[in-house]
Amino acid sequence: MLKSFLNHIEKDIDALKTTKSLLAVSGGRDSMVLWDIFHQLNLPYEVAHCNFGLRDTESDAETALVKRMALERKAVLHVKQVKEKDYNKQESTQEGARRLRYNFFNELRKKQGLHRLVTAHHLQDQWEHFFIYLSRNNNDLAMRGMSSQINQTYRPLLNSSAEWLNN
Repeated sequence: MLKSFLNHIEKDIDALKTTKSLLAVSGGRDSMVLWDIFHQLNLPYEVAHCNFGLRDTESDAETALVKRMALERKAVLHVKQVKEKDYNKQESTQEGARRLRYNFFNELRKKQGLHRLVTAHHLQDQWEHFFIYLSRNNNDLAMRGMSSQINQTYRPLLNSSAEWLNN
C-alpha cells in the first residue's frame, strides 16, 4: 500500500516532506488509512477532527479513537465539537456540516501556519460527486469532478479505489 501511495504522490512528495500538512481525520476507515500512511512515512502533520454528534455514541467513539491515536503517535490534535446552534437553518444538515468542517479546517490551517489541508477523498467519492451534481442538472460540475488539488486542499487518494485502501 505504501509503495502504491508513494507512486501516486511522486510529484508531491518533496513538498509533503518539507512542509507540515493538516490532516482531516473523521475516525472512519479512509481518513485513518491516510493518517497511518502519513505517520509511517514520517511526513509532518497535525490532525483536525470534528464531532458533529449526529450519530450519538458512534460520533463520540470516533472522537475517542482519534484522541487515543493522537496520544499514541504524539500528534498535535485539534478537535471541534459542533453544537446544534452552529447550523444555519436554511441549509441541510449535510451542507451545514460540510461548511462548518471546512471553515474549521481552513481557519486552523491558517492559524497554525500549515501549508495544506489533506483529505481522504477517494475514487468512490469522485463517483458520488458526479452523480450528485448530475442529479441536480449541474452537468458542468458533474463532468469536472473533484480536483486532486484545489487551493490549499490536497486529495492524494482521489484516484484510488476504496478496495485499495483495504490492502
